[in-house]
Amino acid sequence: MNQSLSTTKTALIMGVYERGWVGGSDDAFLDTVQLILCFIVFSDKEMKIIYFTNSAPFDTEDNFKQKIPSCQDNDKSSSVSFNNHKSCLQVTKQIQGNEKLHKCSVCNKAFGDSSTLRRHERVHTGVKPHKCSICHKAFTHSSTLHQHERVHSGDKTYKCSVCNKAFGDSSTLRRHELMHTGVKPHKCSVCHKAFTQSSILHQHERRHKGDKPHKCSVCNKAFLSSSSLHQHERVHSGDKPHKCSVCNKAFVSSSTLSRHQKIHTKIQQRCEDPAPPPPPPPPPPPPPPPP
Repeated sequence: MNQSLSTTKTALIMGVYERGWVGGSDDAFLDTVQLILCFIVFSDKEMKIIYFTNSAPFDTEDNFKQKIPSCQDNDKSSSVSFNNHKSCLQVTKQIQGNEKLHKCSVCNKAFGDSSTLRRHERVHTGVKPHKCSICHKAFTHSSTLHQHERVHSGDKTYKCSVCNKAFGDSSTLRRHELMHTGVKPHKCSVCHKAFTQSSILHQHERRHKGDKPHKCSVCNKAFLSSSSLHQHERVHSGDKPHKCSVCNKAFVSSSTLSRHQKIHTKIQQRCEDPAPPPPPPPPPPPPPPPP
């Protein structure tokens, strides 16, 4: 990737965040980032147009296609990108015009619509009504559950254009792509450590507070996150949903399975390596001294 282009792209992503993007959710911010990533093949001038300036607004989809003909590169849909642009532009105009936004009563975070606000409020309530039928992990949104279920199916159709790492869903891919840009928009107010996702920031902040709200109903052990609790509960239930495809050994967590699978990888590498040559024979003993 051209270094100046990469720098420009990163600056644009940070600009969207710092200039007042209040779409609310990680997905909304990632949609904005994805729109910018879509124009990686463009010149700096065209990328500046995307930055929602008033100099050349895209009033219609045809105008959008005419201004940005390369938007269909990398299997990006021009229609989808246009709709993303219009949505982001609408929120930007709301901010500039001081229009009434939907604010969270707990953290005062603002959103462009009431439905996004309601989804956000689950972060504070901890409500996760959507459960995986295989590992019983719970999620706040059904869409996140569907993405998670692909972990069990092994379907990873979304590949990173930088490192070719594959993912089961597009949102996880987009969060991964932030690693390459270096963008970490969510900062801890205590230690100023930055994170790519707000959910990871919330878990981190609990460490400062000593808050462990998720308790095991069997042994009362407390955890920072619900995912850690669900993994712990399998110790009591004996549930091991993650199976090795080589030896069928089962594990409580996917991370433990990944560590186990490295054993098979190392064994295979040893089997494929040529056997070392035998050591040379020892030298003959010296002749006895003359009488």
